[in-house]
Amino acid sequence: MKSIIAAALAVAFIGTAAEAKGIPTDFRLNASELSTPEGAAAVYARMESRANSKCDAGDNYLRRAREECAAGLVDSWVSEIGNPVLDSIHRANS
Repeated sequence: MKSIIAAALAVAFIGTAAEAKGIPTDFRLNASELSTPEGAAAVYARMESRANSKCDAGDNYLRRAREECAAGLVDSWVSEIGNPVLDSIHRANS
């Protein structure tokens, strides 16, 4: 029971910390990178890597919290960018 409570608190802490730092809006790219499917795939790979790095709590015990945080960041970035090719890649990877 203690581990379930600790995991729930970790998820809440990481989500709150990410929002407080404005992480969903700090992904940068050039619009030209999305002009080809290969470029969009490269951008998506960078998004996943950046989100994982931003959400890393440095503890394997918090792996699920990190994964949920990173998925939320990628969702936000893809939504903000609004590119159909990137949307398609995201749906295929979600």
